[in-house]
Order: sequence, then structure tokens, then C-alpha cells
Amino acid sequence: MTCGASLLYLFALYIFVNPGIAVAQGSVEDDRNALIAFYDSTGGDSWRGNVYWKSDKPLDQWFGVFTDADGRVTELHLISNRLSGEIPAELGNLPKLEVLSFNDNRLTGQIPSELGNLVNLKVLWLGGNRLIGTIPAELGNLVHLEELSLHTNQLTGEIPTALE
Repeated sequence: MTCGASLLYLFALYIFVNPGIAVAQGSVEDDRNALIAFYDSTGGDSWRGNVYWKSDKPLDQWFGVFTDADGRVTELHLISNRLSGEIPAELGNLPKLEVLSFNDNRLTGQIPSELGNLVNLKVLWLGGNRLIGTIPAELGNLVHLEELSLHTNQLTGEIPTALE
């Protein structure tokens, strides 16, 4: 085994033994597809701000979208933007997302458990919507979460112990 192969093997073993380490997957195109699913699911044509959404423009030019140097989505800021409808599971396919800010809209349905895939998420603001059901236990996977806002919804049940 060469030195390079040995290092690669050790790194892979380290990741396997330390599953808390997040390795971002996907591509800019995958991020674009997740955002388009979100736009279509939440009445994007009726949003207050939707400049460049569903266009070929770089994602950081889309209203409310922020990206890193590689063009990967790191933040979504769409507070009071007339979002309506359900949050699609595809938002869980944004592995570099750190801030998801959807307070004060008209989002309905349940919080998708797939948001628990957003292992780099630090801020999750979903307050002031019309969300129902229980808080998914999968949100306990968000080990970097610093801020969680779920106020003024119609959520029921217990707060998952991993979020307490």
C-alpha cells in the first residue's frame, strides 16, 4: 500500500469510526434542484421577493439565497415573504446549509424529518407559520444547532429529548 493510499484508508476509517463528522455531498446543481422543489412547493410565483428564482443565474443572485465560494447554499433568508404550502423533503438535500430562516409566513403541514439531514445547520427559524404535527426527532441530529424558533405554530406532542 502506498503512502497516499494509506492516508486515504486512515481518513475513511476515521470518518467511519467518528460518524459525527459531516462530509458535504452533492453539487451546486443538486442545491439548485432542492431550491426549485422548495419554490414550487411553497407558491414561489406569489412570494413577495422571488428575483431570479428558477433562473440560470448563480444561486447567490436568487432572492434570499446565500452561498459559499463554491456556490453551495449556506443560508436561506425568506422571512415574511408570503411562503405558503408545505416545506418539501428536498430541503434536507442542502448539506452546507447553516441558516434556514422562514419565520412569519404561511407554511403548512408537518416539519419534514429530512431537515435532520442538515448537519451543518446552526439556525432554524420556522416560527409564525401554520405548521402542524410533532417536532421530528431527527432534528436531534442537528448537533451544531444554536437557534431554534418554532413559536406560533400548531405543533403538538413533546419536544424531542435531543433538543432539550
